[in-house]
Amino acid sequence: MLQPCKALKTSIGNPPNLGWTDPNPCKWEHVDCSDNRVTKIQIGSQSLKGTLPPDLRNLTSLTVLEVMKNELSGPIPSLAGLSSLQEVLFNDNNFTYFPPDFFSGLTSLQTISLDYNSFEVWEIPVSLTNATTLQKFSANGANVTGTVPGFLGGDVFPGLKSLNLAMNNLHGQLPESFAGSAIETLWLNGQNSDTKLNGSVSLLQNMTSLTQVWLHMNQFTGPLPDLSGLTGLKDFSLRDNQLTGIVPSSLVNLPGLSTVNLTNNLLQGPTPKFDTSKIRVDMRTGSNSFCLDDPGFPCASQIWKGISCDSGGSITVVNFQNLGLTGTISSNFSQLTSLRHLLLSGNSLTGTIPNELTTLSKLEKLDVSNNHIFGKVPKFRQNVIVNIHGNPDIGKDNSSFTPGTPPGGSSGTPGTHSGETSSSGSGSKNTGKIVGSVIGAVCGAFIVGLGVCLYTRKRKRSSRVQSPNTVVIHPQNAGDGNGVKITVTNSSVNGGGSDSHSLTSSGPSDIHVVEAGNMVISIQVLRNCTDDLAVTGRVTTKVDVFSFGVILMELISGRKALDETQPEDSVHLVTWFRRMHINKDTFRKAIDQTIELGEETLASVSTVAELAGHCCAREPYQRPDMGHVVNVISSLAELWKPAEPDSDDIYGIDLDMTLPQALKKWQAYEGSGNMDDSSSSFLASADNTQTSIPTRPSGFAESFTSADGR
Repeated sequence: MLQPCKALKTSIGNPPNLGWTDPNPCKWEHVDCSDNRVTKIQIGSQSLKGTLPPDLRNLTSLTVLEVMKNELSGPIPSLAGLSSLQEVLFNDNNFTYFPPDFFSGLTSLQTISLDYNSFEVWEIPVSLTNATTLQKFSANGANVTGTVPGFLGGDVFPGLKSLNLAMNNLHGQLPESFAGSAIETLWLNGQNSDTKLNGSVSLLQNMTSLTQVWLHMNQFTGPLPDLSGLTGLKDFSLRDNQLTGIVPSSLVNLPGLSTVNLTNNLLQGPTPKFDTSKIRVDMRTGSNSFCLDDPGFPCASQIWKGISCDSGGSITVVNFQNLGLTGTISSNFSQLTSLRHLLLSGNSLTGTIPNELTTLSKLEKLDVSNNHIFGKVPKFRQNVIVNIHGNPDIGKDNSSFTPGTPPGGSSGTPGTHSGETSSSGSGSKNTGKIVGSVIGAVCGAFIVGLGVCLYTRKRKRSSRVQSPNTVVIHPQNAGDGNGVKITVTNSSVNGGGSDSHSLTSSGPSDIHVVEAGNMVISIQVLRNCTDDLAVTGRVTTKVDVFSFGVILMELISGRKALDETQPEDSVHLVTWFRRMHINKDTFRKAIDQTIELGEETLASVSTVAELAGHCCAREPYQRPDMGHVVNVISSLAELWKPAEPDSDDIYGIDLDMTLPQALKKWQAYEGSGNMDDSSSSFLASADNTQTSIPTRPSGFAESFTSADGR
């Protein structure tokens, strides 16, 4: 007992704050003993450095080992054989290695936390199966790679309640063994690998114990399953995936639901009507294509132009003929298991016919005629009619297509085939998308958008809106304010010119008129569209925190908050910054190139970047108070204050000078000894007010909260 404790004391540098001076470890602070044997070591959050000794595995009566939130480094020692060990907390340190035999013999282990360390790449070891009493396994941001092990969801861990593996390098699909598991909290969000976690989320419907599901920022596909059995579900986040189909009513009607985030998917259908007085809902941005903005309002039939469904709501026909589509045929069509007719003729599609389409058991007709398809035709079932007419390069390994060439081929191009006459070649495993009008290839976002336009015209009076170049507000002589009109000039409507017209209309003005390429919109239309001009809302201190986070991102990256010269997925700084900050390599590339990055500089920039990310959290309650922001930044202020003036600075300006003194010295070097009246007045004012700013009272940062700001 004595030797392992002495080894621990030495390896962490015998820090004086622990007070480990007595020769008997059982009398040390943060150490508990029973029968003169060490049972607990709880030294978390003690600013400790150094390493953990391998001798710890000799503490055979140890039940709790807590060393979290320190600066410990080096390898984690194997604790194999400590059959009494129940809780181990290694999180928030700088450990670099995790031994694969760590869990061997840990038959009483209930909780282990490995979050946020600097591990070398590692996989969850099979030795974990020894810990059959495990209730919580947490390794967020721990550089875990590979697939999610199937044994985590099987009968091996009947008591596993919490599985947290967010922000790692996992890939592959959710293991089928998860179905029926007792897991309540599932965090698998934000994987850094190229392929991320993918596949279907259908097995969630059988994980009936779930209360919190975080699968966002992955590549999950397919529809959301029936979730009516998840009666205890409170937090459901699957944003930033590639989910398709409609939002099931079973999710909308869950009794205890408090948070739903489905932003940035490929969802369609009616906008679900959640009870927003009880549930925080975010599903507005990205490529979701809900047919209407009115939650709960059913889609009209014309919304689904080109899409036909059976009585159960399953898609049976996709008719995207002659729409001018470009890109390739997506293999994601294979997920429409009830599909009978896939009609894509008369477009400008390239690439090959995906082999995955042969798995559609109900497919009767595939029409890709008059495109630019090449390659061998996959072998479909005998009763499937495959029309490949008008594709000059069908059967060839490469395409001779030149952009701009109209669809259609020579008279010698093969025509209609059935499955029995198709070649049995392997084809190309093309996983691309039909781009342009169709996103994700499932249900056709372009068609949905067109349907919205048609349906809106039926619900409201006719209107046409184009992107304006100039907006001019014209107040009119009308007592009720309805005479105010907005003229939109230089818009590309009907190919018109750039002349501006302020048009009037007889009677109540509730429409806008398009004429000669311009629009005049009555204020009444705006009132109708904006509910009488009503306004990750209210202006609160949390909004200010978000804005400050954006400023920090601008300083780090050297980019503007909104830069339309960037590619489409990088226009918005916050979205781009979040994506770049996930990975160390991409984050380094995101830093302004004018910043000279040494180890110390990079560490400081990383600290500020992490703070910026917290400030720009999607939900206001996740953002810190400004007091916390001040504390973080103030800790860096002394580090970044120059110790000596730069000898190469020709101006020789002392940073401790007042503003007027610095400006006078600068003007002297520039040869302009005199200041004009405005400069003198400004500097005099600045000099007089410099010392009028009171110093921050003691404890200011610690006491400042958002409530004070309000």
